[in-house]
Amino acid sequence: MGEYEPKIEVHFPDSIPAAKESLVKLECFALGNPVPEISWRRTSGVPFPSKVKTKNSNAVLEIPNFQQEDAGTYECIAENRRGKNAARGPKPHWFQTMADTVLSIHQKLFWECKATGKPKPSYSWLKNGEHVIAQGRIQIENGALSIPTLNLSDSGMYQCVAENKHGVIYSSAQLMVLASPPSFSKSPLKALVKARLGSEVILECKPQASPPAISLWKKDNEMLQRNERMTLFSSGTLKITNVSRSDAASYTCIAKNQFGSASTTGRLLVTEPTRITMRPTNLEIIVGESIVLPCQIASDPALDVSFSWAFNGQLIDFQQDSDHFERTVSGDLMIRNIQLNHGGKYVCVIDTEVENLSTSAILIVKGPPGPPDKVTVEEITDSTAQLSWTPGRDNGSPITGYVIQGRTPFTVGWQAVETVPEMVNGNTLTATVVGLNAWVEYEFRVVARNNVGLGEPSPASAKTRTEDTSKSKHNRLNAALLCWGKVITHLRIIVPKSIILTLCSLSQVPSVAPKRVVPRIVSATQIEVIWEAVPDIAERVLGYEVVYWEDDTKPDTVGKVRISGNDTVVNITGLNANTAYYLAVSACNTAGPGPQSVPINITTKKPPPDRAPLNVQWSMIGSTLSLHWDPVLATEKESHVTGYMVLLKRHRHNDLNYFVTNKTSVELSLPGNDNYLIQIKATSEGGEGAGSEPVHIHKLSELALASCLRFAIKAREKKVAKQPSKLKWKHGEDPPAHPQ
Repeated sequence: MGEYEPKIEVHFPDSIPAAKESLVKLECFALGNPVPEISWRRTSGVPFPSKVKTKNSNAVLEIPNFQQEDAGTYECIAENRRGKNAARGPKPHWFQTMADTVLSIHQKLFWECKATGKPKPSYSWLKNGEHVIAQGRIQIENGALSIPTLNLSDSGMYQCVAENKHGVIYSSAQLMVLASPPSFSKSPLKALVKARLGSEVILECKPQASPPAISLWKKDNEMLQRNERMTLFSSGTLKITNVSRSDAASYTCIAKNQFGSASTTGRLLVTEPTRITMRPTNLEIIVGESIVLPCQIASDPALDVSFSWAFNGQLIDFQQDSDHFERTVSGDLMIRNIQLNHGGKYVCVIDTEVENLSTSAILIVKGPPGPPDKVTVEEITDSTAQLSWTPGRDNGSPITGYVIQGRTPFTVGWQAVETVPEMVNGNTLTATVVGLNAWVEYEFRVVARNNVGLGEPSPASAKTRTEDTSKSKHNRLNAALLCWGKVITHLRIIVPKSIILTLCSLSQVPSVAPKRVVPRIVSATQIEVIWEAVPDIAERVLGYEVVYWEDDTKPDTVGKVRISGNDTVVNITGLNANTAYYLAVSACNTAGPGPQSVPINITTKKPPPDRAPLNVQWSMIGSTLSLHWDPVLATEKESHVTGYMVLLKRHRHNDLNYFVTNKTSVELSLPGNDNYLIQIKATSEGGEGAGSEPVHIHKLSELALASCLRFAIKAREKKVAKQPSKLKWKHGEDPPAHPQ
């Protein structure tokens, strides 16, 4: 580029704030050829104190331990043989400006702007680009502009100008001066205002006017006079306290200013207070029952009333919780099939245009006790077992006692056992089981009882075998010798207070496990298992055993199904919905089951919807029955509805037929003269849902129909009935001319 004069590329900001005792750095960067030399000075002429340092060929100026006397304007000078250039600062900087303003005529304007800078800036004002001169109504002092009484000509764009030797800055704002008559177009009085007798009502008068209007009030056609119950505020608002029936009238607000007047009218209707005539009361109720919580009122017929109910602080959603909650037209709350979690505080809220009322009641729900827990066998002998457990929830009714149950491999299900004490009261958490058989494996569980009934049983205790006795050992030894010497399939040995069943066989268990085990989900509670039969082996196969369980951490969930013969398919029922199960199959004979197949995992379906189809409607034309019902919607925890099953039962034949459809309507032909009972269920992958309320269809028999026709003909002959052509019969046809 050749030689050229210095060009300063980095300029100072308008101002640099600095804290006392801090380090301040100023940087000056310049281009030029030859390379410019940098120097610094203060525009005030005051020399730098010794603490000021320069770095990077004087490009950086450092002022350590900054003090008040260090404030000022600094100048950077860049110079070479082609010339020199300088940069200085700072110029003025705003810290207070004005904003756009809208005022009414005759109001006062006061604007002030302030700027910082050294030297201190001077101020001037512009209006629409021309200088404003302080004279007459206009006053200017430093950075302040004031006009005590505005007129329309004062509207315009104003600028405040701050200037010092380093520069000029501008701040702008728009002034709009308004002059208009009053108008209620945006804020009229409500045509009808309702107020409860004895309450307080406020009527607001808010006209748009420039300058502001003066407000007056009329009651009906007379000017309103202030009294101890009526207050008129300077803003135009009217307040009436302790409203009486005599206050019911038309009220008019009149607004005036120098440009005109306007008015707005509304009617005040005084209503009678709303009274709660029937309140809900605190109740105790048992699980499964249904109740109605009353909420009845007497109210002024001019009021619109709405009811809502809250349960434990949350508004009840009657659509989402329709299975249990229903609000009647009169305001009562119906709760169906009450559960334990429905216990709590219920609040009836009554809302009108003039007041809000509420009334509440506490609902205590009682149910059978929850299951006890941690059933433990503390000590066991040949005929007794010492048990302990922890209590479950009493569910609103104190536990009055416990029932102990036991089972062994030789019993069918759980059975009550004898205990000491004989009656275990609700405060006792231990008991001794007596009358047990020696050398038998037992499990125990505990069931709690209260005034509502028996609760769910506890989880089973760990399996524990009673101790042996010398006599039982002797009998078992004799049985073993007898089995060894001779093939005996069943042997019953009777000893005092015990029955021992011994199965003996010289054969061995099957040595091969079934293959190709395939489970199939039937419903939420049923699985079908198919497998390939075990081929001919040395050991005799007399049947198969299917074992299933939830997981290895829940031994109580293990179940088994055994079938005899050559069948290779079995249905497992009574399972839990939406639960993962493991299952395995083994071949068995009199010696027991053989090795199990590789366990297979399968998950049951979600349960079917527990809601029945509602609003079942029907019509009968001839022998054709038309049915229609509301759809059933499944929740996220339920199986999707795939269709509907219509169950049809004939009274005389006592047979049951069913029809399946994926719609919410169906037409059926009902032959014969019989009575029918119809029920509808939703179907899903998880099985069938709950059935609808039964629909009873009664059809007239031929003899009954003929009898009705004869009566109609006789009535016509005697002229005691209307024209037969206007008679309609239930099967949808006009009566024939002659009975058949």
